[in-house]
Amino acid sequence: TGTLTEDGLDLQCVLPILHSYDTTNDLQQIEFGSEITEVTDLNWREDEAHSMIIVCMAACHTLTRINGELAGDPLDLKMLAFTQYELYEPAASEQSNFDMLFPTIVRPINTPQQTVSPLGRFSGSVSSLIAGHIPFEIGIVRQLPFSSSLQRTSVIVRILAKDSFDLLTKGSPEKIAELSRPETIPKNFNEILSSYAKQGYRVLALAYKPLELSYVKIQRIEREKIEHDLIFIGLVVMENRLKPQTEGVLKILSNANIRTIMCTGDNMLTALSVARDCDMIPDDAKIIVVEASEPNSPPIFSYAQVYNRRVREVRYDLSRFKSLDITLKLMI
Repeated sequence: TGTLTEDGLDLQCVLPILHSYDTTNDLQQIEFGSEITEVTDLNWREDEAHSMIIVCMAACHTLTRINGELAGDPLDLKMLAFTQYELYEPAASEQSNFDMLFPTIVRPINTPQQTVSPLGRFSGSVSSLIAGHIPFEIGIVRQLPFSSSLQRTSVIVRILAKDSFDLLTKGSPEKIAELSRPETIPKNFNEILSSYAKQGYRVLALAYKPLELSYVKIQRIEREKIEHDLIFIGLVVMENRLKPQTEGVLKILSNANIRTIMCTGDNMLTALSVARDCDMIPDDAKIIVVEASEPNSPPIFSYAQVYNRRVREVRYDLSRFKSLDITLKLMI
């Protein structure tokens, strides 16, 4: 999809989780809250999920400074700008506050020089840390770069004056939900994700996990051993705009009878929306979305027919067939 859309995405909104109470069934529920378009609208002084969204958006990236200028993924730059944080490399004398050698640090823009003693450790929540007016600086101690096969990127951080580390993870909503504790996933997760994907938005999910590990173990542990049982905290919605020349180029290719194919790692509904916006797929086209899996037994083949926003799933028990000859015309 990146060939068809602009390189720089605009941050549309943030959707933090919201804890509510179902009085009918006497149960606590988790849903998505209202759209947040300004960081100042996040209740970061009192709500742990809101404060960790800021931490994750500000620190979960691989941005760096080259000749004094920030460089890296445009999406990461947008997210850092949203938080009103800045990235800098502190002098060696400042490292004792994080008890490690030369970490990259992110902090609120125009934060005054910190005065917290490194001996005064804090073991409470991040929101309580902020409410206590302790400078809210974050040291990035290890980066686990993005992998398309893993569909996520992670960093391990230490918040100034906190006595432990945190794992921050962002990636595709489906993958982050899979890695998160089920009880932290909003009940309207699929509904909200599909709603934004159908409109062509690119959506990322955020999660975190406290780590009770030493600095030495933090540097050596394999990512697969810690990237699980995450605490889901919200979604980041980015606007995916077509490049000005996309529609015209695709029309030229179509007139020349050259078939166009989109290869994408985005959510399927997002890809379909982009394809329709640039006329790669006619509005009345019938789309078949195929998913393959390897269940224990018997093997199952299923596909979903998407037509006029309605989905009809068809399933076959492959153990009933000696041979299977299926020809699919790929539309995307």
